[in-house]
Amino acid sequence: MKHRTTVETAQETPPQTALNSAALNSALNLSGGAASPSMPPARPRSVSSFISCTCLTAFLLRSVIRLYPHILPPLRASTVSPSVYFLYASSVLAFLYSESYKGFHLKFNQTYLTRSQRLPNLYKLPLLNILYSGGWVSSSKKRKITSWGITFGVGVLIAVSKRLSPLWRGVLDVGVVAGLSGAVVSLWMLWLGSVVKNETVGKGAEGY
Repeated sequence: MKHRTTVETAQETPPQTALNSAALNSALNLSGGAASPSMPPARPRSVSSFISCTCLTAFLLRSVIRLYPHILPPLRASTVSPSVYFLYASSVLAFLYSESYKGFHLKFNQTYLTRSQRLPNLYKLPLLNILYSGGWVSSSKKRKITSWGITFGVGVLIAVSKRLSPLWRGVLDVGVVAGLSGAVVSLWMLWLGSVVKNETVGKGAEGY
């Protein structure tokens, strides 16, 4: 009889142990423990990122609108030398590559999107939104130097252009307008790609 009781107890133990293990796994999932492999990945915060991109777009297009009228006077002259068109085209190509592609597309825009998709609740207001996403506040020292450096550089270009003759001001301004316009296009292409792929932008986030 004693032997039979021991056998019955041994047979009942494995199911009870499995039940306890299942309960433990369920408790871990509910309390924020290790997630199940079947759980979907966290979705990027597309709404907050959209607001951040809209704020930056408005800021950049404001500069484009202010500079655009100074591009036209040299082209409206009675006689326009072919060298003027060459200078305009060279300025556009130079700024599209150096400012739009290398400065914004490969670096600033990607970091901007990365930060905008991790936006804390404290920075939901539009002005604070753009300051945080751009790395002007609450960022590493490297990121702040880069962000403030870009801002200072654009400001210097605008200030210098005001002191130039109409021809050279038009040459400089057409390049800045092309660079900033390309930066806006790049920003929204990266944002749309992150939404379609359902993932954050993974490049250019150094010095986050």
